[in-house]
Amino acid sequence: MPKFNEMIRLHNGIEMPSLAFDTYGLTAGTAHDAVLHHLQCGGRHIDTSADFGVEKQIAAAIADSGIPRNELFLTDEIPGGEANHDAAVRAVEVSLKRLASDYVDLLLMGWCGGTSKDDPDNTKADTAWSALETVYKNGNAHSIGILDFQPWQIEYLLQRTEIVPMVSLVPIYPGYPSTASVKANKEHNFCTVAYLPRKIRQVLDSTEIHIFAEKYHTDPLDIVTQYVRQKADALTITVPFNEVKEESFRFSEP
Repeated sequence: MPKFNEMIRLHNGIEMPSLAFDTYGLTAGTAHDAVLHHLQCGGRHIDTSADFGVEKQIAAAIADSGIPRNELFLTDEIPGGEANHDAAVRAVEVSLKRLASDYVDLLLMGWCGGTSKDDPDNTKADTAWSALETVYKNGNAHSIGILDFQPWQIEYLLQRTEIVPMVSLVPIYPGYPSTASVKANKEHNFCTVAYLPRKIRQVLDSTEIHIFAEKYHTDPLDIVTQYVRQKADALTITVPFNEVKEESFRFSEP
């Protein structure tokens, strides 16, 4: 396995590969081959969501790869906006069946709270997080985390949570460092996982990135991953594993 598939230890002791393949944008017709290719190139971390609609194809790719489940790391998300505790737990159970797995290694939740107008007590966020805690306790998720949380949302959640999130997924890329969120993550010992914008091509094709790429005699993706390396602990990316250079993705120095 390539060296840059470094293992990051979460605060609950779980180890997570630092590079994940984000399956956003894949379809039922493309997901199987893309995931299988990623695994054959050495990738071991797959990031998906029921909302993407490709969980069955991911399961088939894993089966065809011949890689044991315990050598892989699966990240999933509860469906967007899901706030009912029982419904969220059932949604995870459905995802596990589609993934042909008894557990996911990481389960994420986006902000499910409301505004001061439609949900002044943010009861939706409380209920949704309690569902993740239930799934974590019953072993169907080995770690749990948050997605796109602002610092005030983190503080709100921590005042009411029983289990502290292990991971915080935030957008980080040149021009968008998410400084406040990264600072909050460090203060609470969350692993910061960066994700690039869905329209990453616009970043890679920007004049500024190309200037740096020419200066350092490398490619735009290398510049972006080097930038992320300085800001985050790990990265989830839609670019195939074999296109990321080893030297740009070693988060800890040898």
